[in-house]
Amino acid sequence: MASGSAFEGEVKKIYVELFELDTDPGSITTDEELFGPQCDYGIDSMDVLRFLAELRSRYDLDVSEIATETFRTAGSIANFLSEREAGSTTADSR
Repeated sequence: MASGSAFEGEVKKIYVELFELDTDPGSITTDEELFGPQCDYGIDSMDVLRFLAELRSRYDLDVSEIATETFRTAGSIANFLSEREAGSTTADSR
């Protein structure tokens, strides 16, 4: 099971690779906006769909469980994935 910080590193790497950014994934802070007007990388809200599709593919996410607010920062995405995995593990062990 991956920890929140492990997920955060993965999310940052996916983000940098998907949008072909010329930046080190480690330079993206936990609470930095990944999309929209506060984003430093020029990634807009339309790119959210590409990013969500990539996350859905890699982490087998159901679109109905994805709330846009959850996916604003690498930290919030990592927390979501970590909590989701913990819930799956708990449910699987019953």
